Amino acid sequence: MPSRAGLGWGRVIVCEPSGRWAVALGRELSACGNFHIEQTRSLAECWGRLDGAAAAFVVVELTRGNVDRWLDLMAALEWRHPLVRVAVVVRGDPLDKQCLSRYQWLAREAGAVFVGTSLRGQGLGGEGPGGVRELADVVRRHLLRSPRPQKSVSEEIWDKLPWKS
Repeated sequence: MPSRAGLGWGRVIVCEPSGRWAVALGRELSACGNFHIEQTRSLAECWGRLDGAAAAFVVVELTRGNVDRWLDLMAALEWRHPLVRVAVVVRGDPLDKQCLSRYQWLAREAGAVFVGTSLRGQGLGGEGPGGVRELADVVRRHLLRSPRPQKSVSEEIWDKLPWKS
């Protein structure tokens, strides 16, 4: 029987072209349990995966090219997927950091629970948090609060056996 300890019931979906944030986040969360980070390359693919994920955590890399589409999707998120939380990150490109500096408060107003700018832990313009460690803390808190799936009768029995490991 699969273990339900740790964060194993949660889903983390990372939407970015490079995969850098997904790898770094996976490293930070590796000790937390048995869960999988799903990677997507487009907003459409990312939002399509939410249909089977009641309380997923989504990380979206915001660029100048996807800001408008992302805002449209965020407008519908609250009523379609009320338990899903979204974080916004940018890559190291100065133009994207400029984009985020313009849009970070709009992103927060739209519902982003985290805005990150650095894989090394330094926030926007060197001001405060905004790195992968802080993102991992936000993901961890969300997944620990997410509703756990109902156990089947056989899972309930298995969990009560004295020799289970």
